[in-house]
Amino acid sequence: MQPYRYYDSQNRNILRVADNAVIPADPMNADYQQFEVWVAQGNAPDPAPVIVLVPQSITKRQLLIEMATAGYISAAEALAAAQTGAVPSAVQTVINSLPATAQMGAQITWASMTMVPITDPLINAFAASQNLTQAQVNAFFTAAAQY
Repeated sequence: MQPYRYYDSQNRNILRVADNAVIPADPMNADYQQFEVWVAQGNAPDPAPVIVLVPQSITKRQLLIEMATAGYISAAEALAAAQTGAVPSAVQTVINSLPATAQMGAQITWASMTMVPITDPLINAFAASQNLTQAQVNAFFTAAAQY
């Protein structure tokens, strides 16, 4: 890891890694002058990090496509869910595992949802049933949002 990295590639601000100081691209700034000497010696800063925003909701259509793509449900189940509202077996298993008092709410949620929040209790229960970490759920939603 380099001692510097770009903080913002658009305006070329620099981050000094040692102390997290943001150095403006100002030739009058002593820290920037030190950075310029370091670059002149043949060094190059690490690039600015790529920030991936995790969607906080996806459509039910996106959910079904990604569930099938990821292998959680079959393509036939995804199509049946889209066409008729059928509940895929993996989702029904999760619903059946809920306390009796929560099952009806989960069934109604599945039947009526058009937008799927990442924090939805049914999504959380499904993720737990698949032993998914929050990072994996985030990746799932990020992939689903591409459809």
